[in-house]
Amino acid sequence: MPHDTRADDPRPGRLGAEGRASGRTGLYLAAVALVAFAVMLGSGQQGREEAELTLDVSPEWVHLYPHALSLGGSVLLGTREARGAEATWQVLSGPGDVVFAGEGLEVEATFGAPGTYRLLVTAEAGGRTASREVTVEVVVAEADYYVSPDGSDRNDGRSIDRPFRTIRRAAAVVRPGDVVLLRGGVYNEYNVADSWRRSGEPGAPITFKSYPGERAIIDGSHVQRDPRSPNPSAPELIRIVGLDWYVFEGITFRNSAGRGLALEGSHHVVRNVVSHSNHGDGIFLNGDYNIVEDSVSYDNFSRSNGGDSADGIKVVEGTRNVIRRFLAYENSDDGIDLWDSTNSLVEYSMAFRNGRGSTGNGMGFKMGRDGLTSHNVIRFNVAFENRSHNFTDNGGGGLQVYNNTSVGAGGFGFAVRGRPEVERSLVVNNISFRDGSGVLIDVERRGGQLPDSRNNSWDLGIDDPLFASLDPDSPRFLRLRPGSPAIDAGVDMGLPYVGAAMDLGAFESVASARADEGD
Repeated sequence: MPHDTRADDPRPGRLGAEGRASGRTGLYLAAVALVAFAVMLGSGQQGREEAELTLDVSPEWVHLYPHALSLGGSVLLGTREARGAEATWQVLSGPGDVVFAGEGLEVEATFGAPGTYRLLVTAEAGGRTASREVTVEVVVAEADYYVSPDGSDRNDGRSIDRPFRTIRRAAAVVRPGDVVLLRGGVYNEYNVADSWRRSGEPGAPITFKSYPGERAIIDGSHVQRDPRSPNPSAPELIRIVGLDWYVFEGITFRNSAGRGLALEGSHHVVRNVVSHSNHGDGIFLNGDYNIVEDSVSYDNFSRSNGGDSADGIKVVEGTRNVIRRFLAYENSDDGIDLWDSTNSLVEYSMAFRNGRGSTGNGMGFKMGRDGLTSHNVIRFNVAFENRSHNFTDNGGGGLQVYNNTSVGAGGFGFAVRGRPEVERSLVVNNISFRDGSGVLIDVERRGGQLPDSRNNSWDLGIDDPLFASLDPDSPRFLRLRPGSPAIDAGVDMGLPYVGAAMDLGAFESVASARADEGD
């Protein structure tokens, strides 16, 4: 039992009230021995015999069908983990079979059908046994229609066990607000304009997305491209024309004989999409108020014309479109091409090593077209090692180009010029580093206005911004090192920043990177 030795401690060597040793050393040692023996019996060996074996396992689980569920927890003897414990799982009740993979307490459980399951887990250790009942609610992701490579278009598509076989079948029946979940696997089909019947509505878009935890892949490799075709962009894996309010999420488009995903309408959302190895553009937009975010487009190559018609993403026309957190690389033409779009935003995106085709333009960010005052905003983006220019106005004007980073362009890092037929562009807070031809900021034709170029690395004479890393695989790629002359060197653009002023380039340095090297 616990002792309190803070006040009247009779141990040998401790002075009593008279200032001398206690003198009852023998009695003290005997008492200590008896107490120690009693503690050994009461809370030692005897305590181990009485310690309870318990299971620390969550009693309730909610799980998404049909994926495997990782079950587990711990076995305790008293308050300590019981070593060498053995555990088994069994099914008490449920609507389907349960398969347990693995041994012991940590197992992967696969449930044969949705519904409520009662499981029993039993553990044994040191001759003791403990058990606990566990309830697992196996649910299906809610949708209006389901599609699966193993389904049938004779099904009604209304449940996960009666899915359609094709996306075309679902496209023919959906109505505003419907959600279509595509089970993981490969869909070998092209769905061009005649596959799609109706638009979604504001607040009720029509959504096609992969089932949670799975990836639907739309693959066009079963169609061989007609070498006589004059159109490098057709057929498209999905093409919607004249309809609005669609969402495509979590889907991969690959190996099309034309474009991957083509949306000719407004208010569409493309999210978490990958488009690659297509003959035409990875993603193509023609319309207004569309959003593309968190997506990737690469290795698209229009071989029939030397690569001139395969951008990572192309917005051929429209207003107030948004491209955000987009990655475009190794496409035969350009990375991100805004062409005839206006009042659009591209931010937090990256384009590199585009222009693989002999006739491809090889621009990272093509920010407009000749003669167009676009008022597009290009900010917080990175371009590197594109065959031609990393950022180009492409003959347009009225741009706002700020806080971007360009490295290693084959041509100019930034090519923004003044022309009489377009408004003046703004170019601030950008970094150009090791670009083949430097930057081109001038007046191309008489009567044009010189772009407003301020606080860029070339304006401030910053030849080396001191990047933390030039390795694209590094998490510190193109971030600014402590002591960088680009830190706090920018113009205030009305956005949050750290320190005395905005930094130059795409990445605002964190406080730790601003530490005074002399501290």
